[in-house]
Amino acid sequence: MLDLNRVDVVLGNRMNMNEAFKVLNFDRTRFKIFVAKEKPLAVYFGKRFLYGEPEFLGLFNSAMATCK
Repeated sequence: MLDLNRVDVVLGNRMNMNEAFKVLNFDRTRFKIFVAKEKPLAVYFGKRFLYGEPEFLGLFNSAMATCK
């Protein structure tokens, strides 16, 4: 989805993202990569998705609060 411009941000750890780039044969120079711990990051969810998954946002926010 990132390669097709269907999503703008992927949040993942370095090991998993390196493996994904390798397996999918992505040219890393096509993407801007930065460490989220050092930069503010926003995540946006579509209204249709949130309407269809009413519990999701609360669960997501709770999970993010436990991340370090």
